[in-house]
Amino acid sequence: MTNTPAELLSNAITLASELEAFEPRLNGFSAAIEGLGAGRNINPIWLDKAAEFLQNESVAEIAFSLNALAGNYFSQGDTDGAKRLCQTAYHLYKIALGDNHPDTMVVAENLKKLEQKAAPPEGPKLPKLKKFNKPRG
Repeated sequence: MTNTPAELLSNAITLASELEAFEPRLNGFSAAIEGLGAGRNINPIWLDKAAEFLQNESVAEIAFSLNALAGNYFSQGDTDGAKRLCQTAYHLYKIALGDNHPDTMVVAENLKKLEQKAAPPEGPKLPKLKKFNKPRG
């Protein structure tokens, strides 16, 4: 997994573009992910409508990249940016893995800490995910 903010965002955008190629009704998903890097929010209603098309491992990998990027923002003191990215990562994890998955719960805890604006002692935790395979066409 890459570490720089640009690489993390680029990975998430690339994966979202691949999902759009497999499901044309997701047109605009990569642009929405790209907008996160420009400080925009993803409309949760859009994600709810798209949820039936987003349940796969690529979505969890996008969430992983966004959560890692949130940790980067947080370490640089941008709590609001970190919160925005973490909210999206949490929503995507819920779609891809469900509410009770350990990775979803780690991001939920990160989000809770960000909402309290209290810095965790060791910084935001990043979930440990297995390596994902690319979607098959």
